[in-house]
Amino acid sequence: MPTPNVTRGVARLSRRLLSLSGPDAASFLQGMMSSALLRRDGALIPRASAVYAGLFTPNGRVQNDILVYPRPPADDTQATPDYLVEVDGSEASRLAKRLRFYKLRAKFNMRVLDPSELSVFHLWDDAGRDTIAGLQARGLAEGAILSEDPRLAALGYRMLAAGDGVPAGVELDAVSEESYKVRRYLHGIPENQDEIPSEVALPLEYNMELMNGIDFKKGCYVGQELQARTKYLGVVQKRVLPCILYDGAAPPEALEYRPTTDGGASADDVESGVSINRVQKEGDPPPSRRDRKPGKWIAGVGNVGLAVCRLAVMTDVVPPHPADMPMKLTYAPADEFAVEAAGGEVKVRAFVPTWLREGLSTYRD
Repeated sequence: MPTPNVTRGVARLSRRLLSLSGPDAASFLQGMMSSALLRRDGALIPRASAVYAGLFTPNGRVQNDILVYPRPPADDTQATPDYLVEVDGSEASRLAKRLRFYKLRAKFNMRVLDPSELSVFHLWDDAGRDTIAGLQARGLAEGAILSEDPRLAALGYRMLAAGDGVPAGVELDAVSEESYKVRRYLHGIPENQDEIPSEVALPLEYNMELMNGIDFKKGCYVGQELQARTKYLGVVQKRVLPCILYDGAAPPEALEYRPTTDGGASADDVESGVSINRVQKEGDPPPSRRDRKPGKWIAGVGNVGLAVCRLAVMTDVVPPHPADMPMKLTYAPADEFAVEAAGGEVKVRAFVPTWLREGLSTYRD
């Protein structure tokens, strides 16, 4: 069980890395991923940090969520960098197979790195972010890479380094990957294919564009059409939100991690994919089969987790929408929601993080 309120630490993650090296690595990734490595004229976009992106199916569903790290090319005559692609550890081999399918005659070499070569770490220190940022200036171990998390700066930093212990020069205590999960959940950040289901998840419902993972101005890439059409013509009514489980009469005012609810329930008791329902009160009309479910639970640790929620039903946020497509807010502060758990029904409250609320407020500007 993770320690509550971990404000600083370094966690070794179960993510894996693919290495792409060669003159066509940049152009190949440009045509596959939802963020841009190259400008429209083919010139390299200078980047000193990681890029967050999605790899999508042809019909626009998420295949994998990835972070892409540029690094100096092995061939010093090469004009573009080589790249490391970070992915869900259980998906690394499958992703390599898929990329080989699209490779055709592109000139680059690709392989899945063993964790003994480079591991993925996440670092954070809420009281002293400069301490981590200063690692770069003090000098990293050979081959190590440090990058602010491109999805949300407040989340912390990614580091790629050899070994499974705390990387050299990092003056932070090792914490569990579960503690990192809690941190992500409190910020509302989904990751990996157990949280962003492959070939099922819609990128905008999982906030990928608001986490800097979709460039709507770049050229074509696999699965691009659905994202552009939804962004400019449609409405994203559901979004992934951080949630808290509780079983008291009044919902918690703050999103804070605890190992269990007051009644002893936890996210371990809630199956992934279970529907979130509105709690029926005396005098409410019975639910209709045609009523859409307010949300769907994704995953959690202790009393916190993530869920796909209908904004206008479970929060006070009206989804951004075209002017000619009116939207109605049905949410009421007194409304309560619940999920079925192993020990019975557990209530759920959704929160809209500041970064997401701000992103939605300027969505169609």
